[in-house]
Amino acid sequence: AGKHLSRRDRRTPMKSRGTDLLSQAVRTSTLPIVAIGGINEDNLDAVLRTGVSSVAAISTVTQARDMLGTASRVHLRCQTGRQE
Repeated sequence: AGKHLSRRDRRTPMKSRGTDLLSQAVRTSTLPIVAIGGINEDNLDAVLRTGVSSVAAISTVTQARDMLGTASRVHLRCQTGRQE
């Protein structure tokens, strides 16, 4: 667990990870992998390409000026990413 793409919370001792390690986790795990931490609309497609089971883009939605619109766009991209 921990931040995969960014390190916004300085209390978290783990360094940023990135999509390479996330892809490796997806390939080797027998459990579903949820990407959490640092996910935003700019890097969402790269995260989805790793094959994760789901994403948690909490700050992206809660800090957006238009939370409903942002949540809808993220949800749609997650759904269409799963169909490819």
